[in-house]
Amino acid sequence: MKRAHLVAIAALVLTAGVVTGVVAAATHSNAATIGHAFPEPGSIAASPQTAITVRGISARQVGQVAVTGAKSGQHTGKLSASRDGDGATFTPDNPFQAGEKVSVHTDGKVSGARKGTFDFTVAHLAKPATTKSTPGKATTSSYHSAPDLNPPVVTVKTTGTVFNGLLASAPDEGADGLLLTDDNGQPVWYQPARAGHIVGDLHVGTYRGKQVLVYFDGTEGFGPGNYRGSWHMLNTSYQQIATISAGNGAQADLHDILLRKDGTAVVESYDPVVMDMTKYGGKNRATVLDCEIQQIDVATGAVLFEWHSLDHLRPAESYADLTGPVVDYFHANSLAADPRHPNNVIVSSRHTSQVFALSLKTGKISWRVGGKHPTLKLAAGALDPVDVKGQKLPFSYQHDARLQADGTLTVYDNGNQRLPHHPYSRAASFTLNLRAHTVTENNNKELRHKPDFYGEATGDAEHLPNGDTFISWGTTGKATEYNAQGEPVSEITTPMTYRMLKAPWHAKPKTRPAVATAMRSDSRATAYASWNGATEVGKWEVLAGTNANKLRVVATAKPTGFETAITLPSAASTGYVQIRAVNASGTTLKDSVPTRIVQP
Repeated sequence: MKRAHLVAIAALVLTAGVVTGVVAAATHSNAATIGHAFPEPGSIAASPQTAITVRGISARQVGQVAVTGAKSGQHTGKLSASRDGDGATFTPDNPFQAGEKVSVHTDGKVSGARKGTFDFTVAHLAKPATTKSTPGKATTSSYHSAPDLNPPVVTVKTTGTVFNGLLASAPDEGADGLLLTDDNGQPVWYQPARAGHIVGDLHVGTYRGKQVLVYFDGTEGFGPGNYRGSWHMLNTSYQQIATISAGNGAQADLHDILLRKDGTAVVESYDPVVMDMTKYGGKNRATVLDCEIQQIDVATGAVLFEWHSLDHLRPAESYADLTGPVVDYFHANSLAADPRHPNNVIVSSRHTSQVFALSLKTGKISWRVGGKHPTLKLAAGALDPVDVKGQKLPFSYQHDARLQADGTLTVYDNGNQRLPHHPYSRAASFTLNLRAHTVTENNNKELRHKPDFYGEATGDAEHLPNGDTFISWGTTGKATEYNAQGEPVSEITTPMTYRMLKAPWHAKPKTRPAVATAMRSDSRATAYASWNGATEVGKWEVLAGTNANKLRVVATAKPTGFETAITLPSAASTGYVQIRAVNASGTTLKDSVPTRIVQP
């Protein structure tokens, strides 16, 4: 076979019982001479189901790969070139054994390897126990035309001009589901959670240049706050177009997902690693929740990158309790883009009170803000730093750390470590000086509610395109929108939700509008019209008649919320009725199925 025909073909060669792969691929002219392997050389937290990926060099440079487990012996498997031409992945035919050291040899130059050889350790993983929190008792709505939908009530008090968008949330308290509401608190779309499942972090995202709805669906693995499941993407017709799962034996967590312009997604998971925690004052056999961060090719599900918190930030970095049977020492809760360094992801670790920049190319941390060992020190003059044993922290047990376009770091500061003194939560803003290794609080950008709110868990501080800031105050069930001058323009009350976010969303469901009827005491019928998820209905037309195939328009009405009640003329109150959705330009969007008018 000619060399030109070898491009992007993976060939397996069996040598002494070991499958080694020779992968031919086009070599980039600017390809790096040093590759990076995942799991990382020296990792202590690899999964028994892990594959081995080398990135940063071409598949041809990776060359032959030999894999041997100290207990499981030599491994056969499949070696394949990455779809984007960057590196290759060896997928073993059989899993590794817990506790063993795995030796990997490649022809390529790999960071952390010695003469092409490196090793990692396979973790002992505990079996999760599927749990679900006890539901609360949220107040819900009911509808004639959608009897199977009972979304929770959201109240909104508007006092100024707000950003034009929909509120996205995933409330629980006995009304678990995915919810879009308008600025009047009226539901636009509601999808109840599956029985026994938890849904969360509903938000509008962008995938391949198009708007999508993104949400998590799964279960609680080790009690509230730790989840195992997958992410789902819906198009503007509410059709599922992708499921994003963690790989290498992991299951994705609810807290965040980062959709990238290159068609990949960054997800996190909690891996239950069994460890001896006696040196930290804990148990000799504790389940420690290792945070694993993976970059996934959405189209194929391939793992392109993985990183384990236990390899970089040990439990001593944590402010959490390390003495229990389950130790959630790290608790990542947000993943964000770095506008100036697209190969970085900004990670928020709640239980270390730290935010850091992580390279998706090398697995290295380039800077840290907050925590016990920051690389950027808090400059003098911060408005209200958190004093923990003499150390000044810029924020405490935070959520939603984001780098804005101008490089400003914004966070929702839950403020847990202000206890036992007066605790409060806030939105805070910081300027990073990487040359001077300092972080300076922008005191004039702080937003606190009046009176103070303290949401000990969950929450976000979203910076909107018009300059407004939308804050979900965590466990308080409250949210506030502030204008660019820091003035509140909207106050919202909602059942408990991990986040509430705001964004424009325009959708036309594949389903038809729904209609139901009821008779009034004056023998006139009322038609109830709804269309779950539709955002472009400018008016409803009611068609009626004695023949379902020959209906005419007898009434019109503007939508008044999720469901609109429309009274029919007496002469049209028998026979059949149909609802027609019409947009603001007068174009018909879709008709309901004709239905017989209910008679008393």
